[in-house]
Amino acid sequence: MSLELLVLTVDEVLVRTDELHRAAINVALRECYDDAGWTSEAHAMWKRAGDSRQMLRAWLHARHGRVPPAQDDALYRAYQKAFVERCARQAIGIRWQALRLMDSAEQGGARLALVAPMSSRMLCALLDGALGADWVDRFSVVATADALSAQETEADLYRLVLRTADVPAHRALLAAATEYGLRAAQGIGMHAVNVLPEGSEAPRLAAGLATLSSAPQAIWPEFHALESLVPTQPPRATDASDGSRATAEPLAN
Repeated sequence: MSLELLVLTVDEVLVRTDELHRAAINVALRECYDDAGWTSEAHAMWKRAGDSRQMLRAWLHARHGRVPPAQDDALYRAYQKAFVERCARQAIGIRWQALRLMDSAEQGGARLALVAPMSSRMLCALLDGALGADWVDRFSVVATADALSAQETEADLYRLVLRTADVPAHRALLAAATEYGLRAAQGIGMHAVNVLPEGSEAPRLAAGLATLSSAPQAIWPEFHALESLVPTQPPRATDASDGSRATAEPLAN
């Protein structure tokens, strides 16, 4: 089966971002709550949540109970500001394996899409310096957390990408590094490959078409090789995704 769309997530697939997020969250927590910052508890929430704002909401609820929306907004603004400032101060390394995968997808006739469970402001700060201000032109669709309401999740970003690109789910391949993202994509019928966290020896999600190492020297398969792993029958969606639609549109060219 031929694929029409390669969808990449930003975090830990296109860019190694864990340390950037960790540093920004630490700054925001100290500024707003005089808190010690990132803990193993917060890291577990990060991996369960679909995006940074959901994680911060979960952290606030766990530590402080229900908080007024203004406090939630203030913490998120502080986090965004710290993230953007850190991006301006340090070199951002793009994962060369992801760029190679993108090249091979385009050579094979597929289009590219980018999903970022962060704000557009944060995404531009992250990629403008690393790829140049015209990086967005390479993608048919760029979807960020700005397109989500408080009740929507990363799965809704994938739905937005598919709808905007006018590509059926079974003709799209996602590369993601969190189990949450992989399960969300597979739940709506997309194919997926998982990027293995550096230092880990166990795949995050056995149901993925392939597991790609995040080690700096690792060689990822080209797009046509991953495409050859796609079963002839479309994957079956495992959630009631057809009944849920996001109301905001993603950034799109």
